[in-house]
Amino acid sequence: PLERVKGIGGCEEVLIEIINLACTKIEGGLYMGAEEKYCCYRSLPYLLLLLDGGEKKTGFNAFKSKKVNLSRVQKIVKNLPIVPQVGDIVVNLSECIRLCPNFDPDKMASAWGLGFIPQVVAENYNLICHWKDMRNQHTNFTTKMAKVLSDVKLDEIQKKVEDVHGGKVQPPSPEEILAETSVIYDTVFEGCKLLQDWTCHIIEMTAWKFQHPAKDAVMKERGCEYDFNNTDNIMSIAYERVVRYNYNQEDLSVMADRLLIILMQSTMTLRSS
Repeated sequence: PLERVKGIGGCEEVLIEIINLACTKIEGGLYMGAEEKYCCYRSLPYLLLLLDGGEKKTGFNAFKSKKVNLSRVQKIVKNLPIVPQVGDIVVNLSECIRLCPNFDPDKMASAWGLGFIPQVVAENYNLICHWKDMRNQHTNFTTKMAKVLSDVKLDEIQKKVEDVHGGKVQPPSPEEILAETSVIYDTVFEGCKLLQDWTCHIIEMTAWKFQHPAKDAVMKERGCEYDFNNTDNIMSIAYERVVRYNYNQEDLSVMADRLLIILMQSTMTLRSS
């Protein structure tokens, strides 16, 4: 199937446009929901894999062609190299890009973040590093939402709707509707984006944990009583390395607090509707 795609005339231009679209959506936050966000991230290495290679002399080299803005893709991949695939399966974007025929690990590894993840990137996956900002965002948004709800004159809006349906008045113009509802729309949209970002932080933390299981010494410190030399426990130990014994008390406390805030804000938004 890969060779069949590369045999289609003009496929390079189409693939490059899709890469640029995915980069634009990621950079601008032009997605709604975690799945749409990670779909954009997951698509990049596979699009490069489809684009790169072919015949040795005439094949397209995605890493040398000026048509591909590699620095744009590199920045995205290095900032969030590990993303969820499905369930407890995660994907390392850099490792996927390594499969491209023209990828040279000796020359390109550092540019794509292979083999080493900087501390500043690792902190992006740590809920504790985002906790203070999230609390402030929640407090500010709750205050803003309460003010918008107090300013909205629901009785007047309801009467206008009833008058329009009853034929007593003409339906308002789009401009009039926009003038009255833009603040409500903007506030609700902001709340949805916050819920999305907070949810993504939790998903990304679990993805990081799946990729970085706890070592034997850490598991023992956290109360693990398994016999690591007993082969009968291999499957149980492997899963509990990334789940049960891979979170310290502070991780669990912050995660519980964040889940509570997400529940509180989503409930407030639903009730306000």
